[in-house]
Amino acid sequence: MLLDIVGTGRTTSFGGSSASVTRYKARTLVAGLDVTQIINAKLRSMSAHCFGISSWFGIRAIDEDWGRHPGSARLKSFALTVDTLPEQIITLGSGRDLVITAHWRVGGTEDQRTIHAPISITCRSRLAKPLFQLRQPLLRLQDLISLAYGGHVLASAGQAVPDLKEAGSPQSTPELWDYHLMVRPPGVQAVKDKDLPYFYLAEIGGMAGIGRWVRLCQTHPRAIRPLVERFRLGKPSAPLRLMEIAAGMEYWIKVNQSQRAWAKLRCSQRRHGCGFSWPIASYVGSSFTEWCGDPHRWAQKFWGAYNRLKHDPGAVDEYEVSLLADSGHLLLTAALLNRVALGRMPAKSIFQNSTHRTWQLKEQIRSLLI
Repeated sequence: MLLDIVGTGRTTSFGGSSASVTRYKARTLVAGLDVTQIINAKLRSMSAHCFGISSWFGIRAIDEDWGRHPGSARLKSFALTVDTLPEQIITLGSGRDLVITAHWRVGGTEDQRTIHAPISITCRSRLAKPLFQLRQPLLRLQDLISLAYGGHVLASAGQAVPDLKEAGSPQSTPELWDYHLMVRPPGVQAVKDKDLPYFYLAEIGGMAGIGRWVRLCQTHPRAIRPLVERFRLGKPSAPLRLMEIAAGMEYWIKVNQSQRAWAKLRCSQRRHGCGFSWPIASYVGSSFTEWCGDPHRWAQKFWGAYNRLKHDPGAVDEYEVSLLADSGHLLLTAALLNRVALGRMPAKSIFQNSTHRTWQLKEQIRSLLI
């Protein structure tokens, strides 16, 4: 079953032993189903399986027990238990649910077992939906996980349930391949380290936080896009990164001004030109202040570089712009995740608990602000 078809081609043969051939180029494939039972091109569910992120979700399907000889460090036995975990369900609206659990399977011979227990992320619906309506929440969650690890997190496999004539699920769930979920686009950075992310799921509100993140992506893509487009299109140049982050800050301030007191704040040192970056820095609070040393000076530098890029791009220092763009990316990330978490734990995690990732940038920014 081919979905998301992006191109076709045809070779026509008249006579002889060759047959005419029609070729399709698709970005989604569902395999292992009875095609005579397919009603239409819609799906009831689609899942993505990801390795290496169980600790981020706080979900573990595997329990290990290492037995040792009494009074010795020598191993005596090893037992491994894989168990089915309860589903964590997030209601998205429009009849859709986002379901998080662990998917596991065992293969191999009795003396060479192979165990797979990745995180399974499923979007399902009571009524069959077009592919993009089920795939979008999966992509948004993939963006969130990639943001946490600072690189593109790929799904390794997946499953899908098409809209079939016979009621109920098929005896075995068809396999899914999807380009957007499982292929890293050219120029996109892979994850370097999955041990210590910028933040964990628990720090942004747990499963409820995922639901708020997906809704935030739907309602305010102009604020989210500067943070996550690098995982789809590659990391842009430093000047473009800074301009996109600044535009995202300006948008986020303006959509919150009517209801949020912090969005109405303006720097008391207005002549310094702190712009819209100052209310964001003020909202994120003490964690950013302690990280950069002087949020007023940082906001002045950031917004000044933004104005120069708009009016006199040749007058900016590429190294300085790169540092300001990267620090602005962290600041806007913290601000939006604070909204998702309904608190300031994400900012604390990014600027205080993730020193292994941000220490070098912190020192460079402090030197720049002197």
